[in-house]
Formats: sequence, C-alpha cells, structure tokens
Amino acid sequence: MQIRNFALAFWITANVSFSVFNYFPSDRHYYLDGKLTLISIEPSLGKGPQNLAITSNNGWLLCANMPGQNVAVFRIDPKTGKINPAGEPVAMPSPS
Repeated sequence: MQIRNFALAFWITANVSFSVFNYFPSDRHYYLDGKLTLISIEPSLGKGPQNLAITSNNGWLLCANMPGQNVAVFRIDPKTGKINPAGEPVAMPSPS
C-alpha cells in the first residue's frame, strides 16, 4: 500500500496534538504549489508528543508521547491521508 497522490507533512502543535498536512495535492501527478493544505489537527492521545514516525509501507503513523509515557498508533488512509487511532496508546517508559 502506497500513498501515491500526495505526500504528508506533520507538525507537532502545543503539547497534546499534531497537525497533518497534504503538501503535494494532485490527482495523478506530483507537483509542488508552495502551499500546505491542512488535513486535520489530531490529539496525540498522550501528553507531550515528541516524535512522529511513518512506517515504510506508509500505512501507519506512530506518535511518541514522552512525558505521557506512551506511543499512540494511527492508521493512515491511503486515499485521503486522514489518520485514525488504531486503538488505545501503548504504555512505554520514555518513548522517543
């Protein structure tokens, strides 16, 4: 599964959420228009999101909440780029 029609950018905001942006909007062609399009602002499901990672198949986003001592897992919709929690965060001391 690959996200082909857009690329995603993430920005950690405040201390409990992050923003998801589409920055190559297109139907079938990649192009950069110099603008970010906000897809959503998502709760990090923990306190103090520190690091975000996307799996190599582009299907999952992991959010390490260091002060909250957990990792939240989100599924990335391959057509829209929207993310949805894949369950409860996993407790983990000092994730990063």
